[in-house]
Amino acid sequence: MHHIISDAWSQGILIQEIATFYEAFCLAKPSPLPELSIQYADFAIWQRQWLAEHWQTQITYWKQQLNNLPVLQLPTDRPRPSMPIFRGARKSSSLSKTLSDALKTLSAKEGATLFMTLLAAFTTLLHWLTNQDDIVVGTDIANRNQAETEGLIGFFVNQLVLRTNLSENPCFREVLAQVRRVTLEAYAHQDLPFDKLVEVLNPERNLSRAPLFQVKLVMQNAPTPPLELPGLTLGFLEVDNGTAEFDLLLNVMETEQQLIGLVLAYKTDLFDDSSIARILGRLETLLDNIVMQPNIKLNALKEILVEADRQQQSAQEQEYQKTVEQKLSNIKRKSLNRPSEQVGEKS
Repeated sequence: MHHIISDAWSQGILIQEIATFYEAFCLAKPSPLPELSIQYADFAIWQRQWLAEHWQTQITYWKQQLNNLPVLQLPTDRPRPSMPIFRGARKSSSLSKTLSDALKTLSAKEGATLFMTLLAAFTTLLHWLTNQDDIVVGTDIANRNQAETEGLIGFFVNQLVLRTNLSENPCFREVLAQVRRVTLEAYAHQDLPFDKLVEVLNPERNLSRAPLFQVKLVMQNAPTPPLELPGLTLGFLEVDNGTAEFDLLLNVMETEQQLIGLVLAYKTDLFDDSSIARILGRLETLLDNIVMQPNIKLNALKEILVEADRQQQSAQEQEYQKTVEQKLSNIKRKSLNRPSEQVGEKS
């Protein structure tokens, strides 16, 4: 199903309805699904009417919030192409059960969601990577505020722009409080379609970058029912299409083991696989430290990340040196064990 007519939430609905139809068909029974009270077209009409009434309030907020947006200057392995190229790849990791539980505990203690805590950490990492204080990250929101829309298949999801200021060396708890406030305000103004927002703000366009934000974080928590059908065993098949729309896109999800899984999609024309691995490693180091010291200042946190990088680089150099010495030793041993060649005169 093309994304223009469907979102991740819709996939869960589709799977559930197909399962219901399949079971009824196997038993030669009529469909047990009730008629929908509204259709997607009804939502589209409502959305237009709602925007006509609340347009000015929505636009006023976003204009103020997104005035003079910065461009995130990520350190890339290669110069940015002048034309848009969407070749991409993904790298995955999973946080330990201990760290996953600690992050959920910290979130609850601070009155924040897990998404807010991870966004605060990701924003902190971007602050360190770019040496910029004004950090802009995009995200997706389900945008199903009415109960009647929860059972509809359609494209409801909207993109939000979340902006955080990390100047004056705040502690992580202060960053999280700011992220919580910014996120809740964005949720209260989520009904303005993203394309309309771009149209109104009319930012300076650059074919090599996405408008408004270049990095995105998405929490994958759309309800997905278990795949259970009579006489069948089903499962999901992940497909990597080898593309990336943004410089970096961090997908977060909870696994069946209640672990937090991270998938970082990236543009391969900008980043090497090794650089993405380091970014994921730094993020995990950062998360390890904030759950133990939520009041830690960002400068102190940066020193910890720098030291962790130094130790990792030292370990890699030692491993490389060990590999080189092992290869030289093998070559020397083979040379000593090689039988002597006798050289005879030519006749």
